[in-house]
Amino acid sequence: MINLIISLILIVVGQCLIYFQGQSQFFWPWAKAHPVLMSLVGIPASLLFIYFIKYNAMAFDGQTWPGRIISFSAGTIVFAFLSSFVMGEAITAKTGVCIALSIIILLIQIFWK
Repeated sequence: MINLIISLILIVVGQCLIYFQGQSQFFWPWAKAHPVLMSLVGIPASLLFIYFIKYNAMAFDGQTWPGRIISFSAGTIVFAFLSSFVMGEAITAKTGVCIALSIIILLIQIFWK
């Protein structure tokens, strides 16, 4: 259980870094003017993803598919939340359904044995 918790923390933080790496150009002029420097955010994000994969595989007895699906679902949830919170984008019905499906997929991966 602790490996799963660690992996979830790692993927959420990593997805947040990737969100700001890519989306900052739309709300931060410095980021738009310095894409090469912004690309350096990819180094700590990559390390977080590598450790996410490690801990997630340990949580699922060496299986890697749950990690891929959890990463996708967490990325969708984080992106939607941050786009709404940081950029003020509305959660439309379509986006809301996609978030709900991502949550369901995440729960299936975690709890379906």
